[in-house]
Amino acid sequence: MNPVKTGVLIREQRIENHLTEQELAEKAGISVELLESYEQGTALFRASVLKRLTGPLGLSLMEMMYGKRLTAVRSSHLNTIRMDLIRTAYDYKEYYWIIDGKAIVTYLDEWVRAGGCPDLEPFGSLTGLLPAWTGELIWKADNRFIWEMIDSPETLNVPILVCEDDCDLSCIVIMARIRKTENLVFWEKLGRLTHENEDFNLEKRSGILCLEAYTDEDWEQYGDNIACEPCDSAEYRQWIAEPGWCFERAAYDHMVEAFRDVYKAGGKR
Repeated sequence: MNPVKTGVLIREQRIENHLTEQELAEKAGISVELLESYEQGTALFRASVLKRLTGPLGLSLMEMMYGKRLTAVRSSHLNTIRMDLIRTAYDYKEYYWIIDGKAIVTYLDEWVRAGGCPDLEPFGSLTGLLPAWTGELIWKADNRFIWEMIDSPETLNVPILVCEDDCDLSCIVIMARIRKTENLVFWEKLGRLTHENEDFNLEKRSGILCLEAYTDEDWEQYGDNIACEPCDSAEYRQWIAEPGWCFERAAYDHMVEAFRDVYKAGGKR
């Protein structure tokens, strides 16, 4: 074990999971001082303490020991992913992710029915949710924002499904936590965007205060929407399931390009 490498990994993963030193220390049942010494690579690591850190950080004990994320996944353990036009329960078709031969909305519906997210149970079947990557959200800025996230190399919580009635980010928004490496792409968790800390009045003031600085290009790009919650905010933390899907990068990129073609075509089927 290299204490410095492990310390760097702990710090990077803590920040990626939006945890302060105090929050992570409390979750792991250790002192902040010990956590700081771990992150600085100056303390002697104990396996029992590392094990308590794995859960909050989303790391395996082996990754902690090696001081890096392990991406060497055997091909037999890879999941398959593709885009396909699927008929919904409401007798119209949508482009959905097909993972290991099953539509993403089928997985979601099963998880919610099994108690994965009680807040979504009153909505009934979720098999008709609108895919968020097809460019059919009512606000152009929301569509562009999502595609910026899809193309980003960073680990992000990316919207994949939204309410089919509202067609925006104001109601049901299902997120996938997406992490990319050179050869693999991981969908580690699926969750729901909560709206508890949203302040529409603040959102409106934030946009209006900047209007005098808008150029013609700004109006063209952003004039149809004021803002939406930053992708790293606390709103992105209600997880429904942790499928730990892992896809071969080339197949994943092929799926993304298929969605991009639909997006450029304006969602036309």
